[in-house]
Order: sequence, then C-alpha cells, then structure tokens
Amino acid sequence: MFGKAIIPNTLTMLNLVMGCAALLAHNVQDAFLFVLIAAFADLLDGLVARAIGAASEMGKQLDSLADVVSFGVVPSFWLYKILQPDIKMWAALAFLLAVAAAFRLARFNLDTSKSTGFKGLPVPANGLFWLSILSLTDTEPLSNQILVGLILLFALLMASTLPLLSFKFSNFSWKDNAMKFILIGSIIVSAIGSHFILKKILWTVPIALLLYLILSAVQHLFGKQHEKV
Repeated sequence: MFGKAIIPNTLTMLNLVMGCAALLAHNVQDAFLFVLIAAFADLLDGLVARAIGAASEMGKQLDSLADVVSFGVVPSFWLYKILQPDIKMWAALAFLLAVAAAFRLARFNLDTSKSTGFKGLPVPANGLFWLSILSLTDTEPLSNQILVGLILLFALLMASTLPLLSFKFSNFSWKDNAMKFILIGSIIVSAIGSHFILKKILWTVPIALLLYLILSAVQHLFGKQHEKV
C-alpha cells in the first residue's frame, strides 16, 4: 500500500468510496454521478500503476473489491429499491448482478491466459449501464418485466466467457486496432447524437454499450473467418 503504489491504490479507494456514496445517495441521479466518478477512478488507477511501475497483486485485488461494490452492489441496491414495492421478495433477483460481478472479477483475477480482450461483460460497464438507464427512466420507469429480463441478461453477460473488445492498445496501427478505433468514433458520434437529437447526453451510455457488444461480435466473427482462410 505504501511507496509508489499509494498513488494508484488511493484512486482505487476513491472508486470504493464513491460506490459507498452511491448507496447513500438521495436519488438515482446523484448515485449515477458517484458511479461515474468511480468509473473514472477505476480507469485511472490501472493507467497510473502501469505508468509509474507500481502495478501489484495488492492493487489488483483492491481494484476488484472496489468494483464489486461500485458496479455490482450499487445497481443491485437501486434496482431492489425500485422493484421491491411491486414484486416484493422477487426484487431480490436484482442482487444477481452483484453475484455475477463478484464471479466475473474473481475469474478475471485468476485468468492466466494473457488474453488481449475481455471474457464476459466488464463489471464497470454493468454499473454505468444500470445507473444511466435508471436515471433516464426515473420519471417513467421501465416495466418490472423488462427490468427483471435485463437483470437476468446482464448477469448472464458478466458470468459468460463471451469474447469482447478491450480498450488496451499495444500499438496504434489501424490494422491491429480497427474495431477499437471504430468503437471510439461511434461512441463520440453517439454522444453528439444523444446531446443534440435525443436531448439527453446520458443516452450515450446504453447506446455505447450496444455498439460495444455489436462490434465485439463482429470482431469475433471476423477473426474466426480470418483464421479459417
């Protein structure tokens, strides 16, 4: 925890603190802001650790523990609050997201395959999706059936070994990173469209996630076809 590692580990702890704040927030919009800060801290801690040569097993474990809270427990908690008045004990299904997040992160920590992509939906994407959707639909909530269906889908996506794109770059050539550049460009376009057409910048998150899944599928299928040639 001490020495150079204190810098990235402090960012990891900021992630955790923001997750705890999201659990205590007065409304889902405030919770989303805390989760957004947690996501930035989660992005920065790894970048900083690699940049200053302070990556450690301790940092890796702390990162996963913080992510379980900020991007697994937080969306489960808010979904439970929304569902519980209508479906009572069945609202506990919301905590499948926390369980799947913990499973996904434990598997990631034990993975020695050195894969360049992700296996299963990254846990931060789960947290950002749910808090943005719940914020967008706060005044006109989605039906309980849709919410439960999405909970089951996202739990399955996190627990799966579905191959998905990683944003890590070993180089910046178009040939090796075409899908990543296309995805980044698509996210920028979706942000502009969300702001000027849909009039709500928060739509960027679910739209970007959909594009991420589609382009990851295209990358996977293209790679399979390329291997057969």
